[in-house]
Amino acid sequence: MNRAILFPVLAAMTLPSTLSAQTTTPIIGYYAFEVPRGTSAWTCGLVAKLDYQAAMTARALISAGNPGANPPVSPESSITVPGTPWTGIAFGNHYAEIISGPQAGLVLDIVSNTANQLTVLGDLTADPLKIKGDETFVIRKHATMATVFANGGGLTAGSDTVTLSTQFGTKTFSYNGSNWEDADLNDVSDEIIYPGQGFVIFNGGAPDVITFGGNEIAYVKNTPTKIPLFPGMANLVGLPSPLVATKPADPIYDTAGTNALGDLGFVSSLLAGTDTLDLRSLAGDFVSSGTFQSNGGNLEDADLNDGSPVRVRNGAAYILTVSGQRMHTFPLLTPVK
Repeated sequence: MNRAILFPVLAAMTLPSTLSAQTTTPIIGYYAFEVPRGTSAWTCGLVAKLDYQAAMTARALISAGNPGANPPVSPESSITVPGTPWTGIAFGNHYAEIISGPQAGLVLDIVSNTANQLTVLGDLTADPLKIKGDETFVIRKHATMATVFANGGGLTAGSDTVTLSTQFGTKTFSYNGSNWEDADLNDVSDEIIYPGQGFVIFNGGAPDVITFGGNEIAYVKNTPTKIPLFPGMANLVGLPSPLVATKPADPIYDTAGTNALGDLGFVSSLLAGTDTLDLRSLAGDFVSSGTFQSNGGNLEDADLNDGSPVRVRNGAAYILTVSGQRMHTFPLLTPVK
């Protein structure tokens, strides 16, 4: 699978207010947390509201693309729904997420749409994205640098940075006081941040309190989440569930409630004895705080100790290193309270 299937940058567009979700998404609003001085890895626990939900009636491959080209050309598929619910509506910066069947949690970027059909990136007729064509799906607007880190998110303009990791390498951005930009001063405010995608924050000053949410990215995701993993790179991922303990003094800051490594699905998604999961310190030094592998039954550390009970703090991101392309599924877990 090509990273471009899931990580393109699309132009933003606002939907008419007449388009509404058929089900609701729990609202949390926002949460704040303390980022230490130095380097640490995080993920955003919030998503945009549901804009649509339905069961598809068909799926088909439109174009096989050319993943081996430079740059790669991604396959494209169609998703068809009954009636004409999207008359006069264009999904410009949105994704479809499968929420039923074995592929529940799969995120598909929307390229274009008609009144009753979506064109999405990826081949939905073949593994690893294969679906039957009768699954239920939802449509949400993408989170971006500008909506996750609104107004800089509390980081210091011109010095602090956020680094995203993609199949094609890392991208480092800084806030200039009005928008996010890359090293060439290009505006990257619309750079997409996917559910469960981790990022590295460099904070050059005293600990900062970062706020996620309070805008269109203010909803709790109430479905599993599938994340693509790629060989030859550090896949930075994290559980997309909001944290409530915000500072090291909070009693549950280091325990993350009930969320432990054994709860997060790594045993089945990591190749036993080969792939690794590397937890990283949140103290600002970004050093490893534990490396684990699957033995087919549970996770274990280098001394063969069972790592399943090890607590993972909500909001933290960690590194997965894999020997081949695969998908990891984060199960639906209750946010820490």
